[in-house]
Amino acid sequence: MPNLARQSYKVSVFVATVVIAAQNLAIQYSEVVKRYFSPSWLGLMVTAGITSILFRLIVYFYEKTAWRWFNRDIVLAGKWKHKLTPADSNPNPDRDGEFVITQTAFETKIVSGKNYNQETGRISSWRSLAVFDDEVPDRSLWVIYEIERGEAMRVGGESEIDRGLIRVHLDVEERTGRMTRMFGSYWDAGTSQHKGSFAAELSGPELTKA
Repeated sequence: MPNLARQSYKVSVFVATVVIAAQNLAIQYSEVVKRYFSPSWLGLMVTAGITSILFRLIVYFYEKTAWRWFNRDIVLAGKWKHKLTPADSNPNPDRDGEFVITQTAFETKIVSGKNYNQETGRISSWRSLAVFDDEVPDRSLWVIYEIERGEAMRVGGESEIDRGLIRVHLDVEERTGRMTRMFGSYWDAGTSQHKGSFAAELSGPELTKA
């Protein structure tokens, strides 16, 4: 189980424990509670109407926003610019590009990836099929990606859709405590067999919260 998902599970258990304890206290000290709540409101609380809603709201808030406050050093979400340095015998002219990382407490995705062909100006699109983010605390990341190229953009050996693997190490900026750079290698696993170095740098904030 990824670390963030494990942490979210622990938070859910903790919140459930607190809510149940609060409910039990309300029952135990019902006479005191009655001074501040009408019998109908007290009944609603005891029958778990409010406590269930409260549990869901707290967990939802944590999973949408608060997890970032406690895990700032593993937040990758944002806009990134990347540079490719080919090492294969038949490299293509794609050298620079960009992508967006969206991230929740349970999942990390790379979306809107683009590679720019520096000879023709054409653009190929790519995205992640899987991101193994359980290794983020260890400052490393595995990405299985899929890249789509138009027919006019392909060089010898390339297919319209290729898949491959990226393995990167992550750098944390001391001033902000955020991961702002990644560097490593990429390998196409399809017919193209492209490979080389992959480097990326955070260039902007996350457009929308995942």
